[in-house]
Amino acid sequence: MLRFEHPEYLWLLLAAPAALILAWMWQRNRRQKLARFGDSKGLVPPINMRLYWFRQALLAVAFALIALAWAGPVTNAREQAVAQKSADVFLVLDISNSMLCQDVLPNRLELAKAFSAKLVDALAGERIGLILFAGNAIRQAPLSTDYHYLHQCLRDVSTELMTQQGTNIPLAIDLAQKSFDDAPGGGRAVIVISDVENNDQYEELDAPSSARHLYEDFGIVTYSVGVGTANGGPVPTSATVGGQYKRDETGNVVRSRMDEKALKQLASAGGGQALMVSQGDRAIETLRREINQLDKRDIQVRSQIVFDQWYAWVLLPAVLLLLIERWLAGRKRGASYRSN
Repeated sequence: MLRFEHPEYLWLLLAAPAALILAWMWQRNRRQKLARFGDSKGLVPPINMRLYWFRQALLAVAFALIALAWAGPVTNAREQAVAQKSADVFLVLDISNSMLCQDVLPNRLELAKAFSAKLVDALAGERIGLILFAGNAIRQAPLSTDYHYLHQCLRDVSTELMTQQGTNIPLAIDLAQKSFDDAPGGGRAVIVISDVENNDQYEELDAPSSARHLYEDFGIVTYSVGVGTANGGPVPTSATVGGQYKRDETGNVVRSRMDEKALKQLASAGGGQALMVSQGDRAIETLRREINQLDKRDIQVRSQIVFDQWYAWVLLPAVLLLLIERWLAGRKRGASYRSN
């Protein structure tokens, strides 16, 4: 069944009747001017009206065909299997309350979300999943190439998705390891985006040891991306602007600082690199290059709809009609010169 890829261009079909209307207006204006001179025979070469309107018809049809070609006519929609080679990557995003700290603007979490969205675009072609963590960890999106869904998940991320607070990186890493499938071959990586803040509640849990276990036993590389500053700032009790700040048992405002040393230890143990969100595009390009060097494997075959393109077959007669019209116009001029 015939359809058009760009139906918005079909309004260009109006060029065909417009050309005929302009030709009629030109011819009428010409007759009116000649009538002012009375008998103009011998002064102005006569026009073969049949040939004139035949040429205008050729132009009108050619314009219509060009408009149809521009709209992209296609037929025979069918599914075509497409194989894709890919590495598997989990983004592990910290959504603890400390990520509401505004030592970077608008706050750590919003900056991390924007960075993650750009990273998803940069890693297009890989299977990407999303894990959120604070004191607990949840798999928000499984490994897939549905980047639109990933962007939607990232837009909806907030600290309110996690009731248990803290920065339990080892638990998030363990969930990532369990979320990779068992298919052989293909590189796998975990990208932890966090302020990597020390938390006494999880002091007994060693994040670098978890990353080392992931790398040495499963071949999964861990990259760490820090968000925040060493000077840090107070931790809001909620995402509401102008809200209260978290206080300790003595009533002092709690100050959150990004732990750069822990950031580097985590990446070093996991065979990856430590980067900063503040590095922007440079950090994203580094991660893209690193992930691109991982081994690839064929992922599940997907299908896409393909069509037979017909624009060339419509454009070809349009060009031929234009050439014929130019040839007829040349013959007419030659005949006029010979008669003179």
